Amino acid sequence: MRGILGVSAVAIALLSASCTSVPKSPAITTGPGFSKCFAVESGAHARKMRAKCPAGTVLTGGGCSGQNERIFVSGSFPIFLTNEWMCVAGGGPGNINAVAVCCEAAGSVGRPENPEPDPEPMEVEQETPTSGPLRVGGDVLPPIKQEIPLPRCTRDARAAKVQGAVVLQMVVTEEGETREIKVLKSGLPMEMERAVIDSARGWRFGPATRNGEPVEVYYNLTVNISCQ
Repeated sequence: MRGILGVSAVAIALLSASCTSVPKSPAITTGPGFSKCFAVESGAHARKMRAKCPAGTVLTGGGCSGQNERIFVSGSFPIFLTNEWMCVAGGGPGNINAVAVCCEAAGSVGRPENPEPDPEPMEVEQETPTSGPLRVGGDVLPPIKQEIPLPRCTRDARAAKVQGAVVLQMVVTEEGETREIKVLKSGLPMEMERAVIDSARGWRFGPATRNGEPVEVYYNLTVNISCQ
């Protein structure tokens, strides 16, 4: 996504952490691979705001606008998992407004004025994937946690009284074992991230099932850590 952030000069300006005023409807130039880009505001002012791109669009950038010149932004960043731009206020009194830059993929909008009628839909039998991990949902039931011991806190983590969470994605096999573990989002120091991943390699689950049969699935799990 990093290459997409340069949608236009306006989009680049929106990425700045300053709180200069942002126009309600900035003129944003379309970037490669996109047919239409526009700005979406959070619609209110508070010290923590999120501007969310609508369904069918992609978050490509963002920024913050402020009501008070003495205020500055202590955090301004994308959350691609939820298609949102986040703004967190710091400094003197005042509120902020988050602005997200949203783009539609080329070809997703616009049709000829007199399009030919669509052909009659054909009855096609949906094929069920026969290989590779499935996604949990519908008739695919999630795995059941059985043995998921948390890692011990490191000496530095205990000294710093680290508290936070990490979101893991893993594959849970038909035997209930884990593989392909990776971090999706983390609020922990790197040493504790590694400790959680090492611990996750030994976790055991009751396997996910489809129609009563065990299946291999992708599975996301949030792990909370408190080192006191």
